[in-house]
Amino acid sequence: MQQIISNPLQEVISKAFMEMLFKAGDTSVLGTLWRRESLDEMLYLNGAPPAPFLQRLSIEPATGDPHYWSKVSLGTIDGTSGYFVEGTAPTGEYKTPTRAHNHLFQNGVCAEITDKQAMLFARSGGFTLRDGSGSQKFTEEMNLQMEINLRTLIQRLDYIFIQGNNDVTIDGGEQDVQCDGLLEWLVTNATDASSAVISDTLLINLGKDIHDQYGGQFPDTLYVNSNQKKEINTWATNVWFTRNRNLEAGKDVSTFNTGYFILSLVVEPYMPAASCAMVDHNMFSRCDLEGITAQPLAKTNTSQIRMITYYGTLKCGNDLTSGKLYGLSY
Repeated sequence: MQQIISNPLQEVISKAFMEMLFKAGDTSVLGTLWRRESLDEMLYLNGAPPAPFLQRLSIEPATGDPHYWSKVSLGTIDGTSGYFVEGTAPTGEYKTPTRAHNHLFQNGVCAEITDKQAMLFARSGGFTLRDGSGSQKFTEEMNLQMEINLRTLIQRLDYIFIQGNNDVTIDGGEQDVQCDGLLEWLVTNATDASSAVISDTLLINLGKDIHDQYGGQFPDTLYVNSNQKKEINTWATNVWFTRNRNLEAGKDVSTFNTGYFILSLVVEPYMPAASCAMVDHNMFSRCDLEGITAQPLAKTNTSQIRMITYYGTLKCGNDLTSGKLYGLSY
């Protein structure tokens, strides 16, 4: 039987290693170096605003650049046709589908860190990791940078899907780098407010225009900017609630009834000044050629880079059941 000889030096090293593990696990800062967990206790991110329009879009695959789809617009019936003489056949009718398209939006950011940044992050709290932990240093610092840059990319998507314009060029004259957004697609029911303040009359009239298209369904959401929401809140009447609750001051209008349909009222951070939109979400989709993906790039000197990209576009099946106000005072 082989005799195991204890090595005092090895015991000291093992004990020190275990103490390091326990300390890493017990410290909110250092614990992230050993297991993936929330960084909230050690980092206060200036939170990115929500992306309500983007979050409400259904997802379909994109098939090319530009991405094409077919649509048919059904007209209203006036009752002057469709009759036929006994013994004859009714008049033939055929609705020809039209082909709509939108260019792909190419969006991306790079999360980049250097050796020094990784070392500084790993030594938070004045504690130094042992040999062999270099890859872990990079992993956790890169995860942090990826989280920050991912938020940036999502906000860019929301911005372009609202305000995008395919005719915009970038340096060098290159086009087709962004797609047409929501406001570019809403053309059938579009009302010029002529610099007026948003009002219930303007919204009711737009609602009537949408209703009279007889598109078979109605918008579900009214997207406004923060100034418009402030104005709409003043339309609420003073109602005092006393049912098992403290007295609450202030008003928050969460829905709007046009008299034809009821809309959920949502503040969209990237709805531009002077515009608002009633949206039927059944008619809009996010079409992904490739969803949000990340891939490492080759390390250059002391810098390591991970690229986050998105390729996709916005699809509008039909704009008859949506509409917009433009030219508002704010």
